[in-house]
Amino acid sequence: MHSYKVILIVVLLCNLELCNAQNKFPQAKDLNKFENTVFVPTLENKLQQGKNSIYCSTFLLAWDEMRKALKSPILTDSIESDLYLLNKSESFKSTLKKEEYTSSYQIHGQSIFLKASLQKILSFRESFPVNNYELDFGGKKVSSFGTIGFNPIADMLIQIVYYESDNDFIIKVLPENQDHEIILYMTQKRYNSMKLIVANIEKKIAEAGEEKSQFVNNWKYNISAEDEVIIPKLLFNIETNFPSIERKSFSSNSLVFSISKAFQRTAFNLDERGAKVDSEATGEVVFSEPAVEVEGENPRPKKMRFDKTFFLMAKRVDSNNPYLGIWIENTELMLGIK
Repeated sequence: MHSYKVILIVVLLCNLELCNAQNKFPQAKDLNKFENTVFVPTLENKLQQGKNSIYCSTFLLAWDEMRKALKSPILTDSIESDLYLLNKSESFKSTLKKEEYTSSYQIHGQSIFLKASLQKILSFRESFPVNNYELDFGGKKVSSFGTIGFNPIADMLIQIVYYESDNDFIIKVLPENQDHEIILYMTQKRYNSMKLIVANIEKKIAEAGEEKSQFVNNWKYNISAEDEVIIPKLLFNIETNFPSIERKSFSSNSLVFSISKAFQRTAFNLDERGAKVDSEATGEVVFSEPAVEVEGENPRPKKMRFDKTFFLMAKRVDSNNPYLGIWIENTELMLGIK
């Protein structure tokens, strides 16, 4: 069998800027400088307990360029788990429209160069009020934004799509681009992979759909004067090579290929700012009592503070899977108090 060299250069510019579009990311830092953060190539990769995990579908989009270049099935050994999952995963499909990312391959002699990139600006219609809330996450004070009590802007930007308790709820933060959505899931459950998290989010939102139709449950899905929604600010620009993929081999059409380089850079920023536009705030709508009494929970204040383990994903509204997912277990990716 002949052997070919593969240069897998995956430039993941997941610039999901929820802040001012003119803001610039900090200089990229090597992943080795983050003791409690890892990158995962696919949604199916196993999550490491106690560590943040960052995923972007662009890595899989770059690998798909390999299929186009070879024009024949790629065979990998299941012993090489990360490469095997990379080749097997289909969770990247339909996560983005073709015009929303770039990917390509080039063949030079014995080398194949792959590249994929994504830049997405998801600005808010209006800014959250500048309150600079402090949030205690695992004993550390971090910067955050959101709302304490009812606020017409927050009410316009935040949807509560599932609520069981202050430790088990899901919200959507809505950007101006209505084709996309940011979902945050507070959970104390341990998951083996992001794939399982995404599936459970979908299940919980479906369950909540029936509950929403009952008037007595309206309090769960609206932000009242006694409620809180507090979200930590995130800012990072991280790059790394994948040692679990580099120097690994695969075959296609009786040829053997060796991956000599697999590089990824992912940048992300989440805060209270967005594009300033002229917007009309909606007023409070008061419902009359239902004619038939329906048994339900007594309304209580909701303290939806993302102050412990949670999951964030960005996705198109017409896709089941996200193009970016972040499992948060510590403050390494958050902004501290100035």
